[in-house]
Amino acid sequence: MPITKSSKSKLKSKNSLYVIKDNFYDFWFKFVYLNKQEIERGHENILSKIKRNFDQYVSFKFENYCKEFLENQFYEKYTSFGKWWHKDNEIDIIALNEEKKEILFGECKWQENVDALSIFNKLKEKTKAVDWNSNKRKETFAVFAKSFKTKPQINNLILYELKDIEKMMQK
Repeated sequence: MPITKSSKSKLKSKNSLYVIKDNFYDFWFKFVYLNKQEIERGHENILSKIKRNFDQYVSFKFENYCKEFLENQFYEKYTSFGKWWHKDNEIDIIALNEEKKEILFGECKWQENVDALSIFNKLKEKTKAVDWNSNKRKETFAVFAKSFKTKPQINNLILYELKDIEKMMQK
C-alpha cells in the first residue's frame, strides 16, 4: 500500500506488498525453492540462471537497506517510512512527518557511476503525482547508489554512496 494513503483506506485495500524480511529465507524462496527440481537433478545451468537475476534481486534488497538506513538516521524527524506507487510511477522511499508537513523522497540505484542530477530531476518530476499536502509540504530528496559520477551540491538533496553508508553505520 502506498505510504500516502489514509489509514482508513489502508485497512480496506487489496493493493499491498508483502516481503520476507529475513534475507536467508527470501533468497531461498526466490532462487532455491523455485528451482528445487533442477538443483536436485544436478543441472549446472541453474547457477547461470541465478546470476542473471541476482543484480535485480540485490537492487530490491538495496532499497530495503536504504529505507532502514533512513529510518535509523532520521527516526526523530520523520514518523513513517515506506514506498509509493501510482500507475506507472514508483518512488522507492518516502518518509513523512505528518505534523510538520515534511516529506523525503528517495531513489535507490544499485549501479556504479550514477548520474545524480539526472536521477534527482526524474525523481522531482515523479513527486508531482504524490498527493500529500501538495501546496504546503517541505520536500527533501535523497539518492542512493553504489557510486556517483559527480555529486552536485543542491540545497534539498542528500546523496549517499554505498561507502558513505558503510562509514555511517560503523559509528
